[in-house]
Amino acid sequence: MRPLLGRARDHLALRALSGLATVSAVALLAAPPALAQSSPSVQRGAAVFTANCQICHGVYAQGRMGPPLLPLPPEIAQAPRDAIVGELSGLVRSGIPGHMPRFEQGQVSDQDVGALVDWFLFENQQPRAGRSFYEALEPASNTQSSDTVTYVAATHHTISLGFKQFYDQNGGAARFGNPLTEEYSGFNEVDGTPATMQLFERARFELVSGEVRLSEIGAAELELRTHFFNLSEGGPPPGR
Repeated sequence: MRPLLGRARDHLALRALSGLATVSAVALLAAPPALAQSSPSVQRGAAVFTANCQICHGVYAQGRMGPPLLPLPPEIAQAPRDAIVGELSGLVRSGIPGHMPRFEQGQVSDQDVGALVDWFLFENQQPRAGRSFYEALEPASNTQSSDTVTYVAATHHTISLGFKQFYDQNGGAARFGNPLTEEYSGFNEVDGTPATMQLFERARFELVSGEVRLSEIGAAELELRTHFFNLSEGGPPPGR
């Protein structure tokens, strides 16, 4: 088995920290009570993420221009903390050319990296509602179309309920392309409101308070989120 430095690097790279701009503290203001009761290191990690990482990875690390950072894959979540800190330190210092900027020591310190790991591990243990983005990449289990569900054999995904109605009434595949995921849970980037999302080849649908909205271009976002799968041993995971 490849060591953490090799096998898990692919996953850590996929979930690497990026972005240099200081942004609003919306993630901290909207944080659940559990964060306020967490250790000082976890709270410091949340602040470091808000100031340096959420600009690319989303207010709740759910992914934005950069890939999702949470939930952590099991091989990382179960690894020793020091191994994760060492791995993440290398990524923060070296960056990923063309995909992630490199941080100088004065921008993100070694203590900050340790705090980030503590925050990731803490958040990874918190209950999560709905399907994650990576779970939504798996092929649909329902392959039967009906009045409320359309199965698209070309990508092995379905379009259902409110998204199906919006899709059918506003141009369908000609405008939005085929679905690239099933529905998954995310957050609106403006105010952090929970949303149901689905990625298409040329759009991302968001269902917020019963209203379907269009978000970022889908195909480009999928490439950003899955680029480093191709570096994994054996290629992309089955079905992805």
